[in-house]
Amino acid sequence: MRTLAALVATVLVVSGCGGYTLSEVDEKKIVTYLADKPEELHPVFSRIPAEGERNHVLSRLRAGLAAMEAGHEDLAARTFDEALLTIETIYGGDEKAEKARSLFNAEDRKVFRGEPYERAMAYYYRGILYLMEGDYENARASFKSGNLQDSLAEKEEFRQDFALLEFLEGWASQCNGDGELAREAYEIARSHNGGLKIPGTRDNLLVLAELGYAPVKYAAGAYGELLKVRGSSRKGSDSAWVVRGGRSESLSNRESVLRQAMTRGGREFDSVLAGKANFKESAADAARAGKAVATGAAGVAVGSLLAGDRNTAGVAGGVAAAAGLFSMASGSVSRATEATADTRHWDNLPEEVAYGTFYNTVSGAKDGKPVSLKVVFSRGEDGPRRIRRGGNRPCEIMWTRSQPASEVSN
Repeated sequence: MRTLAALVATVLVVSGCGGYTLSEVDEKKIVTYLADKPEELHPVFSRIPAEGERNHVLSRLRAGLAAMEAGHEDLAARTFDEALLTIETIYGGDEKAEKARSLFNAEDRKVFRGEPYERAMAYYYRGILYLMEGDYENARASFKSGNLQDSLAEKEEFRQDFALLEFLEGWASQCNGDGELAREAYEIARSHNGGLKIPGTRDNLLVLAELGYAPVKYAAGAYGELLKVRGSSRKGSDSAWVVRGGRSESLSNRESVLRQAMTRGGREFDSVLAGKANFKESAADAARAGKAVATGAAGVAVGSLLAGDRNTAGVAGGVAAAAGLFSMASGSVSRATEATADTRHWDNLPEEVAYGTFYNTVSGAKDGKPVSLKVVFSRGEDGPRRIRRGGNRPCEIMWTRSQPASEVSN
């Protein structure tokens, strides 16, 4: 009777599994890491050691962009390079790549690699930094790599349709004196954006103005297994123009980062996640069925034992034990199968990029006096904005944002 009572208790109680707990971070490690970083960037750079390997890429993408905006180009370049190294290697057959594909690892516990639009934007920023250095060969290679990441979209009609990256690849080639390569890139860019205004042969100034807030990922489906993207609920500037010497000129070319994010058609993992959801539900059904069998068999065993039929009680008890173990195992598998989509996202990206090129005749002086050159946004000068310039005289670049890169909340 004691054995049967223990058996009944075993098969009727399905234990839960423990929660996931991140290890505590050594504060001294963070202090040491921040020792050579600008103080104004400590809040965003402290996240790199604090968030560890799981967010190795994401924390560096955030920090690299903030450093770029703050004018620390060398630090930004190193930080982006660290992120890109992981992006370029995570698709291999090593242990980390295998773990990333594992059925039993929650999506948000894996190493963040980003969606195609995020990886493409990482190369976009690295390419801009190369343009600021006047390194046009590496800039072109970076923009081309961004296009490769964009080609990994699931729906073929949306693959490699990032006109901005093709445009910049052409600009880098033009700056490098490769006219034929520039024309080829501009032609591809125009195939994706028929209204695109391509640079004139005399243009010597590229202006990039980033607008709005980053696309937001969220989970949908019965188990949150479907990855969806929406625009930010925060409203930012929706247009920009260049003011040179009191004369305004529009930035007519536009690239929607939000559109790039929403037209992925689902990432490579979506089909796997859907399979996980089905597997999780099947395992849960099996656990419920096993529990029902175990409960019924245990009842038969108790009744038979009370009636003095030890043979039937023994058989029923064995069935109850087996069904109970099966139920527990199936329940554990169901709970261990994490189908939830990874909704972490690069949250200081812009929603859109306005861009264009100009023949800059007033960047030096006029009548012996400096002439102003700035970018104005549709929502006015409602906050401090930093304009970063670089390149060389035949090929200058001017980059700015309507919202500070330190703002990562959506």
